[in-house]
Amino acid sequence: MGPQKSDVTTFIWKQTSPDRIEFYASFGGHLAEQAIEKLSPDGKTFTDTLWTKGHEDEKDIRVFHKK
Repeated sequence: MGPQKSDVTTFIWKQTSPDRIEFYASFGGHLAEQAIEKLSPDGKTFTDTLWTKGHEDEKDIRVFHKK
């Protein structure tokens, strides 16, 4: 996989409620990234928030609106 990535990669998606999914990515057994995906109650807005472990204050937030 290259010099900076382990050959052991794990992705986990966990549905914590009907409108929320948590995502975890681990490389070599170490948590590297997390995300929270949420759907609005009306089903028209999807928000994806991603961050790297140790940089929780630097989140990548994407918002999608259905017309």
